[in-house]
Amino acid sequence: MNTAKFVYCCDADITQTCLKLVPNAKIITHTKKHNEGVKASEVFDKNAFVKEVAKNDRFILCCDSAIEAKKFKEELTKLCDEREILLITADTEEKIMKDLNLDKFPRIIYSPKIIYGLDSSMERAVFAYYTKKTITSASMVQQVCRCRKITELVFMFANQNIKHPKYKSKADCLTEIKKQTNIANEISALSRANSMEANLYKEILCDTKYVNDCDSTNKRLHFINRLLKKGFVLTQEFDKVSNLDKVKEKSLKDEVEAQESANIIEMVTLSPKHVRRNSILHIPKPRILEFQEIFLNDKLAKEHFQYCDLIIKNNAKSTKSKMIDQYSYLTDFHPNVAISDANKINFVRDFIDQTGTTIKDLLPTTGVKKDVAKKMYENYRTIFEVTFWPKKIPDLTKVDDCELYLFKMLRKIVNTSVYRRDETRVMKNGVSRKKIEIDEEKRLFHETIYEFRKPNEDLVQDGKMLVRIDEGKDDPLTHLGKKS
Repeated sequence: MNTAKFVYCCDADITQTCLKLVPNAKIITHTKKHNEGVKASEVFDKNAFVKEVAKNDRFILCCDSAIEAKKFKEELTKLCDEREILLITADTEEKIMKDLNLDKFPRIIYSPKIIYGLDSSMERAVFAYYTKKTITSASMVQQVCRCRKITELVFMFANQNIKHPKYKSKADCLTEIKKQTNIANEISALSRANSMEANLYKEILCDTKYVNDCDSTNKRLHFINRLLKKGFVLTQEFDKVSNLDKVKEKSLKDEVEAQESANIIEMVTLSPKHVRRNSILHIPKPRILEFQEIFLNDKLAKEHFQYCDLIIKNNAKSTKSKMIDQYSYLTDFHPNVAISDANKINFVRDFIDQTGTTIKDLLPTTGVKKDVAKKMYENYRTIFEVTFWPKKIPDLTKVDDCELYLFKMLRKIVNTSVYRRDETRVMKNGVSRKKIEIDEEKRLFHETIYEFRKPNEDLVQDGKMLVRIDEGKDDPLTHLGKKS
């Protein structure tokens, strides 16, 4: 690019953030609105939404959740007289995704597995159902516009809730990023990125985080505004009466989960996502059914690697190696290192050491020293990205406050594997306190899987498989564990 006379870039959504990479670019704005005059109607009743979809012989249904997409497939298959409906999620087999032509399928449901790239020229209705828990409003619109010939758009949001923003201003966001940078500098002052690259990255990161934070406060409103800018005409053709049958929704979810459980062996064999996961876990085929939850629950899979890192291995050197390389250079940009899972574990391990705690009993015996208590709390807020302020600022020189915040951090890292036994109180330094315990069933679950993958443990980092250089591979860091 640096040696070219001209570089032409074309995209539907070019933001001010993009232009920071090419500050002297000449901008040509395409004023034609591709969806000029297309009706967009909002539905508030889930049953009415499903019936509206079922009326159509040809449709695309966009979702921001894989489980919602699967529930729609279950319900619509019955309503559409068992006609074929293509479902696309991260679990979809590679043979389907390879050279996929959306125009070969009249009825399609997809999760955020499809946001960009694939297009459909078939004239049809488009539907969208959003829980607002994952993708941004911009990505929602991109999902909808995969169809280039939309006859009508009907959309529904699972709730009308709005959220408080994390950041008061863009300056507030930048302040947090600077704090993260300072924490990473304490891990290592060496970085592969030069100062210009590092500063540009922080600026772009700030723009992105702040815009996404603004977007998350009211994704529904931002989605509607984006539709209007693309030429859609907002109409109100459905009653504004919200209705979501929670009993029915749970029943559909149970049906989906029962089907996935029944097909788990096939899924682990054919789904690229699950094939990759088991290339790390090495769970034997006869025992996949026993440990199926780690394939069906992405959060549990992440929890497993963090549990092993903190509780089973408890190896500070191994954790540090994920943040700094063999030459003591940071493995990523400063803000990313500071808030990484590895640094969260590193921080908890330091907290445990400073409070006289052990991994075995998880009960602090002393408070943090006065000269470091304030900084440790500030670092906790930065590393764990805590933006709200408690009614009472904790005093980490006190054992009780240390016990409370240790539990908070453990729940963020290993979540369901740790709990507080309210009915069991122990005496420590003359004070009766609730005990933090590891769930025995979860402990056995994680330790058994760890034994399966232990022979290959030196090839695993942050849940990603690494290929040794001495195996003759061109790329020594071939990641097989990336999210699909």
